[in-house]
Amino acid sequence: MNLLSPVSLACLVLGYVFFYLLYSFFPSTLWLIFINAIVVTVLITCFHKLKRSYQLLSGSLIVIGVYFLLSNHAAGSDWLYAVMPNAGVASLLITVPLLGMTLYFEPYLECLQEVMPRYIQKPFHFYSVTALFGAFLSSLLNIAAIPFLFQLFSGVAQKYPPRLFYHAMSRGISMNLMWSPSWVSVAVSLQASHLSWRELMPLGIPLALAGIILSLLLGRLELFFRPLPSSQHPQSANTPIDPAKIRYLYKLAAQMLLIIIFILLLEVITHKSALVTVPLVSLSVPLLLALLLRRTAVFKNRFHTYFTIQLPKMYSNLILFSAIGIFGYGLGMSEIRHLLPSTIQQLGITSPFPMILLLMSLVGTVGLFGIHPIVSIFTLSVAITPASVGLSQLQMCGAFLNGYMLYTMLSPFAGTGIIFAAITKTNSIDMSLRLNFSYALLFGFINTLLLVSFF
Repeated sequence: MNLLSPVSLACLVLGYVFFYLLYSFFPSTLWLIFINAIVVTVLITCFHKLKRSYQLLSGSLIVIGVYFLLSNHAAGSDWLYAVMPNAGVASLLITVPLLGMTLYFEPYLECLQEVMPRYIQKPFHFYSVTALFGAFLSSLLNIAAIPFLFQLFSGVAQKYPPRLFYHAMSRGISMNLMWSPSWVSVAVSLQASHLSWRELMPLGIPLALAGIILSLLLGRLELFFRPLPSSQHPQSANTPIDPAKIRYLYKLAAQMLLIIIFILLLEVITHKSALVTVPLVSLSVPLLLALLLRRTAVFKNRFHTYFTIQLPKMYSNLILFSAIGIFGYGLGMSEIRHLLPSTIQQLGITSPFPMILLLMSLVGTVGLFGIHPIVSIFTLSVAITPASVGLSQLQMCGAFLNGYMLYTMLSPFAGTGIIFAAITKTNSIDMSLRLNFSYALLFGFINTLLLVSFF
């Protein structure tokens, strides 16, 4: 039984983001009351619609968090603040899909489908173009870029083994886990290590570049030891390309760069984190671009789809991240703040390298069994500080990013593996752990060396 209509639910979810942004700029108990009222309303009316796994996870986290709050005699203000620790992450996930509508302001997809095959004449060309373009698209679209890539490269991909295609896509998107403001890995790691997105850039960009280099190098080595025949259609490369289509691609690149720059500038001006600036950009920039490009009709159609179809389904994000917030807030009032650091100290780890590997492994390993990295990262950040484990803030942030990367690449419960499995009509273990095991471990090890050597 649906207690709320889709429109009412969409209004509540959007209202949650609105009051979160208001609270970020104008802190007031009034906004907290509104946020809590929305969370309680959505929880009461929609909890029964959650997937069974989400019900168990969210319910368990709420019960444990409430227990900690009660046992530590939480004040009234604590109960109001308890849903807030992950409100920014939920708001980011709710609003980021709006950025994807900018890809429909011009015939970008049609141009890409025509232009890209001209540069794909050999297996390594196919692999590298797919990986690099996957990195480009997913920096904005997150894992929603996967179906887009399947559609874009489906024609030319038929000439090559499917595994080459899957390797290229999964490795391509992995580098954005290290720096892109539209990825939850970045938002959660920044929040846990108390850094801004600007402060992450000197770390995130080198880690992303390491991922690009590693992806291309592994692709080349794999094809060297297991060579494949080149495409049998080289003549297509000699066909002239319409200059107008090239201009559209330049326009697409400029458009995506503009969004990234706008997020950065907004962070500099407002001194707010990416958890605030990205939702603001997601809510404003698509409309501004639609007005500038005179694509308001496209914007209206896409926003209508977002509001009536996508937004009502996002109640699950609101419930899950509120539950994680309650759990984390209660956990912060418990004895684990002292227990976990002392346990780590008893292990006798005194240098950054093994400590980073330990934190990365903890987050990644529990993720393999379905425990989301947001829960594990949040738990660790509540219990330990960088100084208490001998790390800098950037090193701790990098350790969390690496752990989140292991989860995203290897866990059959992660969104990437599930989407790959749905599209390829196979199981998520094949599309996660078996597909990416060597790459993910090597990527994490190289990142750890970079963290210890330069940060």
